[in-house]
This record gives sequence, C-alpha cells and structure tokens, in this order.
Amino acid sequence: MMQKTILITDDSLVLRTMLEAIILARWPDWRVLHAETGLEALAILKEQPVDCVTVDFHMPEMNGITFLQTAKAQYPDTDFIFITANLQENLTEALESMGVSWIHKPITAGNVINAIEKLELNHAAIE
Repeated sequence: MMQKTILITDDSLVLRTMLEAIILARWPDWRVLHAETGLEALAILKEQPVDCVTVDFHMPEMNGITFLQTAKAQYPDTDFIFITANLQENLTEALESMGVSWIHKPITAGNVINAIEKLELNHAAIE
C-alpha cells in the first residue's frame, strides 16, 4: 500500500494523539496531520492533498456535519470518517447520503482500523 496522508480533525488533543498512535501502529509510513477545528482542517485541505480526513461532531467554530458538507463539496475525492458518541438514525442517514463512513465512540484500535480498511477495500474494488 502506498503512503497516504490522513488529517485528524478534533478539538481534543488526547483523541488526536490516540488516533495518530492507532494509525501509525498499523500504517507506519502514513503521514498524519492534525487540525483542532473544521476551519483549520479546511485551510490544510486547501494547501495540500489529503487522502482521508477524520472529523469529530462537536468542535468549536463549526460542527462536524457543517464541516463535512463544505469539505465534501470542495474535495469530492477525499475520504471522510465521522466520529461521534451520539449516533442517531437521522445522523447515520445524513452520513450515508454524503458517502461518509463513521466510527462510534468510544474509539478502539479495531474500529479505527476497520473503518480505514473498509475505505481501502472500496478503492481497490473501484480500481
């Protein structure tokens, strides 16, 4: 698998650090970027290509859904993984309609790796 760049977007440094550790333990050659807010993530996306973005629901300035609506429109080839503790049916329907994967908190190495590997399998099937 070639090197990928993943952008972890969450206002919690603890969660960003945990996600980075999980990702680099499984894919040590990947590049991991961090953003504390949706606006910071949009600025990073504007500056450089990113293969995948994880995004938390509750963040300052812009919540995860608003971020996704903006980012998906501007970067349709980028994969997005939504992370939330409160996964309601209307939210899962909205995510599915946007073509976004999700992870339900609490975060585990297994659910992070599974979500990313599912995206990788989808790309392999398309290619």
